[in-house]
Amino acid sequence: MLGSKAYQAENAGIRLKILSDDLSDSFVSDRDWCSILSNLLDNAIEACGKMEGKGWIRVRLENRPFGMVWVIENACPDPQDEQVEAKPKRRGVRHGTGLQSVRYAIQKYNGFLDQKREGNVFRTTLVLYR
Repeated sequence: MLGSKAYQAENAGIRLKILSDDLSDSFVSDRDWCSILSNLLDNAIEACGKMEGKGWIRVRLENRPFGMVWVIENACPDPQDEQVEAKPKRRGVRHGTGLQSVRYAIQKYNGFLDQKREGNVFRTTLVLYR
């Protein structure tokens, strides 16, 4: 899955950097692992696609004694630019279900999700407990 997302990012001209601890003893199911990372990377790639060649994504996966901490940061358009160029976008029936899937998976591990924007950087931090 990560290889597929890296290929997708590269084809869109987005720099992707992944830093990861050894996760071989992961307590997170393969299904939840893929659901969380796939949806969050899709969102990051979509945001970077609006950056006209300046897109980047950093992923940090940390294994801690209490569980896992995942941080995904990506470039995002300036809020003022986004408002000026905002256009109605036709969305499919499944639009918005990605974050619902992420939240559902995180709940299984009594974890939490924090998302915030600081200027041109969007940061998603999630914690999953053992």
